[in-house]
Amino acid sequence: MIIFPDLPNVEVERVEVAEEITLTLRTTSPTASCRSCGAASSRIQSRYTRMLHDLPSVGRPIRLIMHVRRFFCKKRICTQKIFTERLPELCHPHAQRTKRLQEERETLRQLRQASPHLEAAYHLVETFLQMVRQRTGEHLDAWLAAVKASHLEAFESFVTGVQQDKDAVLAGLTLEWSSGPLEGNVNRLKLIKRSMYGRAEIDLLKLRVLYHSKKGQDRKNKRNKKQQKSLKNSASSLHATTTEISQVA
Repeated sequence: MIIFPDLPNVEVERVEVAEEITLTLRTTSPTASCRSCGAASSRIQSRYTRMLHDLPSVGRPIRLIMHVRRFFCKKRICTQKIFTERLPELCHPHAQRTKRLQEERETLRQLRQASPHLEAAYHLVETFLQMVRQRTGEHLDAWLAAVKASHLEAFESFVTGVQQDKDAVLAGLTLEWSSGPLEGNVNRLKLIKRSMYGRAEIDLLKLRVLYHSKKGQDRKNKRNKKQQKSLKNSASSLHATTTEISQVA
């Protein structure tokens, strides 16, 4: 899976995956060209951070944290004494979105203008996503009525499935609990079983699932000790504060 394209003179320093995917990038070119006179310079004046939004991946939005540089122009007669390096393959100057995200949004805008059915489908999808993100399941009946009134065949099978298991869907759109951790462990078990090609019995499967390496166990014990020490310090601090208040009283 390619989250970010391979761009020249751009290096990925860090990747964080949560509700959104955050990539920390930095430029690696030793020089940059002044946009006024075109002279290449290697004298760095300062650095700053730039934020960009990119195309989503696996259902998660992508945010780019770019560490870029300012350079001194080496030509004394140039009016641009300090300039910022540009990334023409990635984005336009001063843009908050990458080029490919801007192109995707423009293509979508043109398609929505050209097709009323696509415009209706777009709004229905956005409304359902809003229910998922904000847990506003009380709007589900109104959404189903809007889908029925739109007469869009692409939604028929989805709506049928929602109506057949409406209580579960409503719970998923309303309650804060999720079956994600359970599904993740089920997928892990399936992956381990497939890697053994079905030739191993339950004893080996149990060992592979429950096995903990010595290093991993040491890290776990160290983390538990740190948490216990933090709780103990908090309790001691609270006891000392309570004692001081009692003495003042």
